[in-house]
Amino acid sequence: MRRILIFSTAYFPFVGGAEVAVKELTDRLQRGYQCDLICARLRSDIPKMEKVGNVTVHRVGIGIPLLDKLWLPFGGTIRALQLHKEKPYDVFWSMMVTYATYAAYSANWFLKKNVPIVVTLQEGDSDAYLRTKWFGIIHTSWKSMLKRARLVTVISSYLATRAKALGAKRIVLVPNGVDLKRFSDIDARAARKKMGLAQSDQVIVTTSRLVEKNGVDLVIRAIVTIPHALFIIAGDGPLRGSLEALAKTCGVEDRVRFLGSVPYDEVHNIVAAGDVFVRASRSEGFGNSFIEAMAVGTPVVGTNIGGIPDFLTDAIRHPTDGTGLMVPPEDVPALAHALNRLLTDTSLRTALSNRARIFVRERYGWDKIAAQMDGAFQQALGAVDSPRVLVATGLFPPEGGGPATYSKALADFLPGRGFEVDIAPFRTVRKFPKIIRHTVYFFKVLRRGMRADIIFAQDPVSVGVPAMVAALILRKKFVLKVVGDYAWEQSTQRFHYSGTIDAFQNDSLGLLAGILRAIERAVARRAVRVLVPSKYLGRIVSSWGVPKKNISVVYNGIAPHQVGLKQVIRGLLRFRGELVMSSGRLVPWKGHNTLIRIHAKMAKERPDLHLLIVAGGPEAERLEKLAEDLGVADSVIFTGNVENAVALRYMRAADVFALNTAYEGFSHTLLEAAAVGVPIVTTAIGGNPEFIDDGVNGYLVKPDDEKAFIKKITALLDSPELRAKIAGNAKRKVEKFSVGAMVDRTAEVLKNICAS
Repeated sequence: MRRILIFSTAYFPFVGGAEVAVKELTDRLQRGYQCDLICARLRSDIPKMEKVGNVTVHRVGIGIPLLDKLWLPFGGTIRALQLHKEKPYDVFWSMMVTYATYAAYSANWFLKKNVPIVVTLQEGDSDAYLRTKWFGIIHTSWKSMLKRARLVTVISSYLATRAKALGAKRIVLVPNGVDLKRFSDIDARAARKKMGLAQSDQVIVTTSRLVEKNGVDLVIRAIVTIPHALFIIAGDGPLRGSLEALAKTCGVEDRVRFLGSVPYDEVHNIVAAGDVFVRASRSEGFGNSFIEAMAVGTPVVGTNIGGIPDFLTDAIRHPTDGTGLMVPPEDVPALAHALNRLLTDTSLRTALSNRARIFVRERYGWDKIAAQMDGAFQQALGAVDSPRVLVATGLFPPEGGGPATYSKALADFLPGRGFEVDIAPFRTVRKFPKIIRHTVYFFKVLRRGMRADIIFAQDPVSVGVPAMVAALILRKKFVLKVVGDYAWEQSTQRFHYSGTIDAFQNDSLGLLAGILRAIERAVARRAVRVLVPSKYLGRIVSSWGVPKKNISVVYNGIAPHQVGLKQVIRGLLRFRGELVMSSGRLVPWKGHNTLIRIHAKMAKERPDLHLLIVAGGPEAERLEKLAEDLGVADSVIFTGNVENAVALRYMRAADVFALNTAYEGFSHTLLEAAAVGVPIVTTAIGGNPEFIDDGVNGYLVKPDDEKAFIKKITALLDSPELRAKIAGNAKRKVEKFSVGAMVDRTAEVLKNICAS
């Protein structure tokens, strides 16, 4: 049983984001942890000691807020030393850098620094505030405490950057979460009725402390130009009087309702009663109120500031994966426009509501956050030696592609599983000529690999070769991810090889193709572990001479997609008739030529049928010529390369998704098609059967089997009920292929490597 002593300026019944986080986390960390908490008393009618949830709370002071806060560094130190003497603690956990934090460090000093300190940053104040408030004392305190902490956890990427700049040595991103039971499945109509609101009212809500940073004044100014909107404010603070005066000055006092402080148990009903949730933040560490609103399903408007971009993606710039509307800080006209748009656009509100719910459920449930916090404590306690992983990747955001998505997931989520992660993207050397760029990249990996325990390459050749050599020189553990047979792909495109991937493993090859195959296999055999996205690809890698015990299957993960209603997207894109879509790079093994021939045959019976091919590649000109020769150039649409968000919109608009591939390690595209709700017809090769159960959540046929493809596509086009059934089954299955599950499995593999 690990013993943790928590330091917080306040605790229940005083409720803010930090207090809720402590309560939710300690409720879920009860197995294996015993928690006590020291805070200021702040009110004389509150007991000095009581049990709140799974935490024993020790309050110091006489019940006068200012005096208790000033006494907390001293009284908290005394109480901490008393408690530690009775039964020693394994870790001190300070929630935010506050009065209580001084007590944690002071007690640690008296104990000769033998208790590790974990500091959690939740503060949303601006850098300017920290540097100027109290003549810079706050800024100096932050620097001193973060440098001396064993571990700093942060709730946003913004705070991670701040902590690093202030000297924190070990930083782990553990966001705040949301109680999914409380903030979901709420009857909005009942919530409105309870608050005395008519169902026809246009309601904007916020749950905000009334302080400068939360920008409530900006919202009051914005609703001047939205004549029928009612603005409900749940929260109190020092600016309440001036905000009430502002509402009167602006002539909207009859449309602004101040509720004052609201019990936490009522917040979800207030948020659910709104058509729109808004916080026009001037600074924000994270913004838990946004997450709560998104979980309820109330569309959100926020500013592009602080930690908000971690979860809020602007739906105007990213129409298929936006989770809300984002405006610049201090921009009242833009704020008014965004609020008015959501109040008047029912389709947009519905799309954002559905998408945000799924996004929050996937990433911000407290159970998942508690698991990440457990990993952070394990690092601080020394139970996990915080292994360092250097990820060598050919692609990394803002670049697109599977390796970029996977590497970003490792950077974001592995720290919460007990790892330190460093990324070495290949784009930093891409400006150099070919041979030189790989040499420069090798030296970059060599230098950064000195601090790593594992060097993890995301392909076997481009970054795999320099990463393998660096690992060999540094005597580091080398791990490789293989998502396809790179040598076969290159040989097919560049060296005129025409055989299948299975034949390629044993065929006699030309000089260049043979060298490439030999390099790929040599790199894979040097790895202590090869990660593959399917059992099929595992068998291919095994044929390279890699022992089966060194191969681990880690299925691809996909973030939740909710791109809107099919008919709405069709209307926006002006699609008419029946639509079959395919995607995948225009290369021979993707079989687009057969799909065009299939379309030409089906179009004779279905004149309104269209084939949409969403991709680019070296076969584009030949395929366009084939469509022209078959007389279907007008009904076969080639989009070329498009952003993933656009491709998802096309996918959602389609009636059927068809993929006639002759080779597939494990198709991320099939996961996306299932996630957006389009029925799938594809080939029974590679990793496809590991996701598609034939006749249940899709159909499997032989590659280039025109009759089978026509039969399955026709059946789906003829029956809306069958399309709904197949798509529904696929959507349910794809929930098992989450980013979280992918990272968990990756972390498990890496931990086993470190332990071996």
